[in-house]
Amino acid sequence: MELKAYDKQAYEADTTAQNFYSYLEGQFKHGDSICLYKEPDYATNANVLPTFTILDKEYGIIVYKIYDHTAESLTVINDRFWEINGAKHRNDLMHFEDYCHKFKNDINLPTNEIFTDIPFHKFACFPLINKDEISFQLNRKAVTTLFDEYRQFNIAEHLEKKEIDDEDWQKLISIVQKANVLSKDVGIALEKPLKNLREAIAYNNQKIHQFDDAQLDASLTITDEAERIRGLAGTGKTVILAIKAARLHRKNPTAKIAYIFSTHSLYNQVRRLISKYYQKITGNQPDWDYLKVLHGWGGKTTGEGFYYNICKSNGFTPLTLNNLRYEENPFGAACKKLLSHNLNEEYDYVLIDEAQDMPLEFFMLVEKVTKNPKRIIWAYDELQTTSNTRIPDSVELFGLKEDGTPKVPLNQEHDYILKKSYRNHQDVLMLAFALGFGLYSDSGITQIIKDKDTWNAIGFLAKTPLIPNKKVMIERPKENSPNTINEDFPSVEILKVNNYKNKADELQSVSEEIVRLIKEQQVNPHDIMVIDMDTRPKDNLVAIQNYLYQERINSVVPGLVDGSKEFLIEDNVTLTTVRRAKGNEVPIVFVIGAERIYSYKNEYEKRIIRNMIFISITRSKGWLFLSAAGEKGDNLISEFTKIETDIKRGVYNFIFPTEEMLKGIEELNLLSADIKMVEKFQNNADALVELAKAGQLGKLDMFLDEETKKKLIEALSKK
Repeated sequence: MELKAYDKQAYEADTTAQNFYSYLEGQFKHGDSICLYKEPDYATNANVLPTFTILDKEYGIIVYKIYDHTAESLTVINDRFWEINGAKHRNDLMHFEDYCHKFKNDINLPTNEIFTDIPFHKFACFPLINKDEISFQLNRKAVTTLFDEYRQFNIAEHLEKKEIDDEDWQKLISIVQKANVLSKDVGIALEKPLKNLREAIAYNNQKIHQFDDAQLDASLTITDEAERIRGLAGTGKTVILAIKAARLHRKNPTAKIAYIFSTHSLYNQVRRLISKYYQKITGNQPDWDYLKVLHGWGGKTTGEGFYYNICKSNGFTPLTLNNLRYEENPFGAACKKLLSHNLNEEYDYVLIDEAQDMPLEFFMLVEKVTKNPKRIIWAYDELQTTSNTRIPDSVELFGLKEDGTPKVPLNQEHDYILKKSYRNHQDVLMLAFALGFGLYSDSGITQIIKDKDTWNAIGFLAKTPLIPNKKVMIERPKENSPNTINEDFPSVEILKVNNYKNKADELQSVSEEIVRLIKEQQVNPHDIMVIDMDTRPKDNLVAIQNYLYQERINSVVPGLVDGSKEFLIEDNVTLTTVRRAKGNEVPIVFVIGAERIYSYKNEYEKRIIRNMIFISITRSKGWLFLSAAGEKGDNLISEFTKIETDIKRGVYNFIFPTEEMLKGIEELNLLSADIKMVEKFQNNADALVELAKAGQLGKLDMFLDEETKKKLIEALSKK
């Protein structure tokens, strides 16, 4: 039996509980048992939590409340009161029974659809008291009481035995974990075989939500130390952070907590997740004055921001994007300017979502305004961008103290690696990597993970040594991609890749397919997203919008036609860009304009565009329609043909980059800051000359297109 003690500080200080657990281990020796310390959390009038909750496949639920009173302090126990240190207190077992009542009712909710009558057993234990030394008289028998002789008590002899079937057992675990709290109630009853795509989507949403061990540890652990959560897109990082924020707020209701995000459209999603979980465990809404959900910067379209609030609370005028329009990294520059001032330490906890999108200066700002012991929790997408396959450590992010120790130390036990990607079907995820890295591209690999450990950390398995210029095999184990919706509804292929003669044909065909899905397959419009890879997406998206309008189907184009917060609106198809799609997910994704991955001026642009297709594909929770147009679209079909057979087998087979290619990839990584400067001044040769003279451009050959190099040479010759 494995112990799950998520409040580590409390358990380490609870020696009475530790001693009692050694007894429980001897009582529950068979495999199907889980023991939780002070879980699950339900609010009661007296805020009572159990000491241990055991879930057992043979015996159901066994809840223990352990009291550390001695016979000198607790002298009377009866139905009405306890006498503690000479004063009468209401019988605490009533509060314990209140808790158990809530717990049991939660399990028996009809919507949980548990059809086994789960046995529920309640024990109160006074391990430091001899029963004969106190006045003890209880007529209420709802709770079994144990005293200092508890080790002679054989629990199995006093438990009702009832085998729980596998389906109900999994549902029970999900309820206790509260993973089911955040699942969607689609409001319809479903039976196999599923009739259409709408039912398939609903069935996928209704599947039992159960966290794996890594997710549970990351979401439920309460500690006074820093924590890092990392994994691929779809591994549940935002949900985990939302649960953690709700639990911290529940435990410390007056602590000042900031939940920070980068993608504008995440605001409502994060608030909803936190609110739903917090309401489940307390019955109330969070106090948003103490628990702040904030965009990293803040602004007119993003709402309240972390940087903005820090400026205001310290008496400074916040800088805007317009103020910093000439900066290479405007947000980083804004944070850097603020760092030069003395700032108040005002936050007790800071949770950072999408940490990979934040500049280094932002992390330094967070450290500066967070109270000791620097309880900072950041979620980092291992590969939200294929441009960086290495995650910076806490020293790189937050720096060192004067004595050389980390300002924000990160212990290995609080570095959570999530290997299972629940969002993407395996075929979709593997296609995203293959195209994003260019593993099968005729023009060469744009990015690569060079070591087995990193491949393994993101849920892959390197089956062969990673030797330059040799064929390698990388496997995606099935258990790390639990999304199997195509097995439940095989009528519609998970992947469809098409090339069209021209852009007009592509837009027409995509529009018709959306209409067909909505009218024939009964798909809800808000379950569909179209992402355009084009450099000028507005015309394409408006063309699709007009077509849908003629078919009386509503749609939104966030940030281009509609407001930037108008994202994933009920009964509307979402038509968007790659940048705005980031951080969101829907069951059906159309990625159009994929021919763009074959049009680039330099190695840097090539990598950026490949990264865009990686982000776009990984927005899909189910089905992916990928399309291109024109002659360059033929390249997509050719590359997909090479990929398709391998991803169906769950493996990549490709030639690992040569030493020279690896060196070029690494140089491109090192020069990323220089490259951004070049991208900014691409059409200004004079500005490039000045940067070059200052020694700020590194190896120009790697990322300048021929036209700009020609302009630069001409400009240099005139100097």
